[in-house]
Amino acid sequence: MIVMKFGGTSVGDADAISQVASVVRQHLARKPVVVVSAIAKITDALVRLAEESPKGTGSDTVQLIRSIHEHTIETLGIDRHLCAQELCELETLVKESRRAPMRSVSICSNRLASACARKLSRRSCRKMASQRARTTHGISA
Repeated sequence: MIVMKFGGTSVGDADAISQVASVVRQHLARKPVVVVSAIAKITDALVRLAEESPKGTGSDTVQLIRSIHEHTIETLGIDRHLCAQELCELETLVKESRRAPMRSVSICSNRLASACARKLSRRSCRKMASQRARTTHGISA
């Protein structure tokens, strides 16, 4: 087993996340446990959201968080519904409580980042397995 932690610029955008997935794939035999931080610009937005929520503002910041994640997911070619549940939970947290405790907001964002990385890694692993199967059966990829 190997624990791999990626944060900051290593998960800064779709290209960086693709590189993370590539690094993880290189270590699949060691059964990696992957830990990722929030996508770039999200931590600052979360801090702002935690400050805005008690005032009843924050919808623009939630929209910013949503658009950054949706853009990243689209660029990666991942199903856009991947982070829908987490984004809805974040919106609900802000609307219902009017207070978004930093811990709750942070957990939600890290779940979003890890969902992106997990989906990309799984998709890449399936693609690699399919290529291996073709090669094993004498079909070139």
